[in-house]
Amino acid sequence: MITDIPEESARIGALRLEIDGLWSVQDFQSLLLVSLQNVYQRVSTTMLLGDLVREEQRRNEQSDKRERPEDWTWSALFYGEIYPFPGREAVFKLPPFESAVEAVRPFVASLDIGGIRLESPGWIQVVGHLNPLKTIADFISKWRAENTKRMKITGDAALEREKMNRKFALDVLRHMPPSSRHGAAVRLAEIAQYAINPSVDTLAHLASDNRVLEAELIEG
Repeated sequence: MITDIPEESARIGALRLEIDGLWSVQDFQSLLLVSLQNVYQRVSTTMLLGDLVREEQRRNEQSDKRERPEDWTWSALFYGEIYPFPGREAVFKLPPFESAVEAVRPFVASLDIGGIRLESPGWIQVVGHLNPLKTIADFISKWRAENTKRMKITGDAALEREKMNRKFALDVLRHMPPSSRHGAAVRLAEIAQYAINPSVDTLAHLASDNRVLEAELIEG
């Protein structure tokens, strides 16, 4: 297994959440630290999996086969493999999605606390891979901005939130490799179930707390 992580995927950044009001230790742990950690792990492993498959495909297409043999390990984890059997029909096997996720996890930067100020107002800053943090910060910022508007009709608010959910999904899925091969359709459904849907629900709950004021992405 060759793990050439694209430079863009390896970039580190920080997410700062501006907070206000009173926070108990339990509130702080569950609503901020545990929620952010859970979403970050789901989104970052999924994004990096897609980036590794795309980088593997690019490397195999461009490299000199005599100098560097082809390696399709990540592609096999994502798309599955066809196993030929002499004298009988070939069998297609798609590894469990959790197997692909577990293979990626060692290469995901942990989400670390960069700083905390629990005054009112205060902030918490976490550090990790830039791309997942950007997707998270963008969703929280848009949700908070939409929440502060005075919508004339309820339908407007529902439509805006649906747009935010769809953009979050697209931000994750744009890291995925081409979807025209075996197993891709199943993987997209699994990605929605594993990363997109629970993350949207968790972030919506987090952003709807009036004590969470703003999300800011800090690059570098």
